[in-house]
Amino acid sequence: MTSHFHFAVFASYLAFAIIVMLWVMLSGFVAARLEKDGIAFRSAFLICAFLTPVAGILAVRMMRAFKAGRPLTATTLRS
Repeated sequence: MTSHFHFAVFASYLAFAIIVMLWVMLSGFVAARLEKDGIAFRSAFLICAFLTPVAGILAVRMMRAFKAGRPLTATTLRS
C-alpha cells in the first residue's frame, strides 16, 4: 500500500516540476518579446513569473498598439 502512495507522490512532484518548467519557459519567452519593445528583461520576467504570462502578452499587444508608426524626427521634418 505504501509503495503506491510513494509512486503517486513522486508522480505528482514530477508533474508539478514539469508545469513549473513550462511556466518559466513561457515567462522567459514573453519577457524576451517585451524586451524588444523596450521593457527590461528582468522586470518583465518577474512580472510574468509572479502574475501570469498572459498579462505579459497583453502588455506586448498594448505596446504595439500605442507604438508610433514613424520616428519623431520624420514627423517633425514634415510639419
